[in-house]
Amino acid sequence: MKPTGKVRLATAADMAIIKAWLPKDRSLGTLAANWNMTMEMFAEGQVSVWEDDASRKPVAYCWGSLNSHGSILEVQPEHRGNGVGRAMVTFMLENSVADGEPLLEIQVAPESSEAFWQAMGFVTYWSGGYCYGRRVLEFRREVPAGIPRTVVVAFLPGRADWTADAEPLAVHQLEGIEVPDQNKIVLPATVAHFHPIGDSDLVIELLIDGHSRYRGKAKYERAAAVGVQRCKNGFMISEIRSSDCL
Repeated sequence: MKPTGKVRLATAADMAIIKAWLPKDRSLGTLAANWNMTMEMFAEGQVSVWEDDASRKPVAYCWGSLNSHGSILEVQPEHRGNGVGRAMVTFMLENSVADGEPLLEIQVAPESSEAFWQAMGFVTYWSGGYCYGRRVLEFRREVPAGIPRTVVVAFLPGRADWTADAEPLAVHQLEGIEVPDQNKIVLPATVAHFHPIGDSDLVIELLIDGHSRYRGKAKYERAAAVGVQRCKNGFMISEIRSSDCL
């Protein structure tokens, strides 16, 4: 179901209406417990609402980013199940794309919303008694004219830095384009991976036409020199920089 309404910035009148329909229970684990923080975000102009066409009133609100645990999305109980929550997540996803962050990670709260976030494309996991969700956004781009190169990007756990038998966490094969006069290979899509759950470092391996270009921890300066970039929740690469790509 597609709801009728729009996303807009919250007003003081909106905040009074929202506070009235939030649960009166301010205990830990309810979104009402974050009301003081919500008002701080409102003061900074960071709270958005979904205005229902029929009532002209806010029936959902959100603030924060989907690439951090510091975000809130709440839909008025009477308006759940009619697509308002999905519309608000779409709005938040558009903001994430604008921020250039491909790796989204949220804390799923309340835990009863786990199925909703799974339906929105997040893979959920539990750690330390809390539920979290992760989603990778695909950033594609036009590639310039140049020499086609087969690029393999493999992400591995930290122990791959000292042993060859570590199983990859993910492997991506793309057709990149080498631009010789710019000393780089441009990938048709950004490839990214999250920090491994726990304390392990992330290792990245780059192959160009079957030849090793780099293998080592993603956090090393040598990785950055090749083109590996840090993002909020992990590492990404959109082009391979080198004066001798092969």
